[in-house]
Amino acid sequence: MDRIKKAVGLAWVFCLPAGIVWAEVAEQAEQVPVQVPMPVIPTSFLMLVMLGLTLDVLLMIATAYLWLTWRQDRQALRQISALSSELKELSKALEGLRQLPALDEPEEIPLPAPEPPAPPIKKEVVWKAFVEDFNRLAAGMKEQGAAETCEKFVKEKHITLLMCLDHAAELDGQPAPKFVAVENAAVSAFWAYPLPGAADRYAVVPNPSIPYEQKIHEEGGMKETFASNFETGVCRSITVKMPALFRNAGGNWLIDQPGMIHVEP
Repeated sequence: MDRIKKAVGLAWVFCLPAGIVWAEVAEQAEQVPVQVPMPVIPTSFLMLVMLGLTLDVLLMIATAYLWLTWRQDRQALRQISALSSELKELSKALEGLRQLPALDEPEEIPLPAPEPPAPPIKKEVVWKAFVEDFNRLAAGMKEQGAAETCEKFVKEKHITLLMCLDHAAELDGQPAPKFVAVENAAVSAFWAYPLPGAADRYAVVPNPSIPYEQKIHEEGGMKETFASNFETGVCRSITVKMPALFRNAGGNWLIDQPGMIHVEP
């Protein structure tokens, strides 16, 4: 489109003088008196002159268009040549990079093997051995000589015999059954084993020689001291799952933590 505009502009520049001359000739012809006879010019001659002028104008337009086209094509060729040169330089640089020696891969440094985790330290429950011995003793209560066996066990373990005087007693507004120490094993319902390394702390279990029945459960302090599966009847087999933990505060036996037992007929 730009090329056509330029060509039309050049044509207008070249045609303008011819138009001016043609206008002056026509004006002079009008000023000549009518009486003077005008020379007669053949029509065919005028047509040839006009045709020649038109061809000259067209030739100038075509020449200008071709010159502009050649100039623009030359500029495009120069740009293509410059791009081709840059592409060749890039190709040479890339080839040079390919010929560079490969870098040595870094050596892998072996990491030290992680130390194995230390075995977990198992904290032995201080009353575990006592409860295991007690459950073996309780399992043989139906055998002969069970009473003597119980007496020997009480002495060896330095057990304190307890009984509950008031299961509904309170201390400072809180339930605190009242326990007292006794000498007679036959009337004691609880055995208090002194915990090693814990002054005035005891692991308490039921007396295995006394049958577990409704009265001792309701009024003997058993339901306040132990969680159990007891419902009704008389049970003569007792297994301690966890002893009750007592504290002896100046002669007052207080429950720090209830225990858990399982009873069977």
